[in-house]
Amino acid sequence: SLQLRRADLLARLAGREAGAGELAALQARVAELEAARAAGLERRGALQTATSHEQALVAEFRELQARRRELEDSREMWKLLSRDLQDHNFTDFLLAGVQQLLAARASTIIRQVTDGRFDLHLSAAREFEVSDAWAGAQRRSVKSLSGGETFIVSLALALALSDTAAGGRRLGALFLDEGFGTLDAAMLDAVAGVLENLSTDGRMVGIITHVGELSERMPARLIVTKEAGGSTVHWED
Repeated sequence: SLQLRRADLLARLAGREAGAGELAALQARVAELEAARAAGLERRGALQTATSHEQALVAEFRELQARRRELEDSREMWKLLSRDLQDHNFTDFLLAGVQQLLAARASTIIRQVTDGRFDLHLSAAREFEVSDAWAGAQRRSVKSLSGGETFIVSLALALALSDTAAGGRRLGALFLDEGFGTLDAAMLDAVAGVLENLSTDGRMVGIITHVGELSERMPARLIVTKEAGGSTVHWED
């Protein structure tokens, strides 16, 4: 280093008698080394300053990168929210939730009526499907059901929809129109049991039917009789 070389020169001069020319040369060399040392120190200071500045720039760059990622994530979130809140997307989202709720509630009724044979499901395409325990529990479209089975599913969905439409409040009355004629005796008995349970649950259930076996199980009947001069009605308890 410069300091070691300076020390070496001083050691070499110590105890020596030198001529004026040699001494002047040595002194010039020492001055040259001193100037080089000062320039080196100055250069080192400049490099340290530049390094500190570059480190500050790197830290700022990293902060800006992190901030950019935050802003990009926020932008993607707002884009997704904007897309989801468009009329058709938001409506579809709400409808999918309602359909899932309807399927779950209706499935409970269907299992009760069919003695655990059928379950109702909502497919990924938002189509109602049934699984049949008698056929390996494989799912199939409700369109493949028989007339009586279709009526059971429709009835269960109607009952589930009545609860959903009430918004958590109990509907005091529910009226069901025809369709019972498509049921066999066992299925008709199961449906009648479900309707009787609704009645005992504090709800008035009105059934419009021509099926005598079902009407006879009702606690009160409003009989409509068609005659030549018009129709007459009367109550039967």
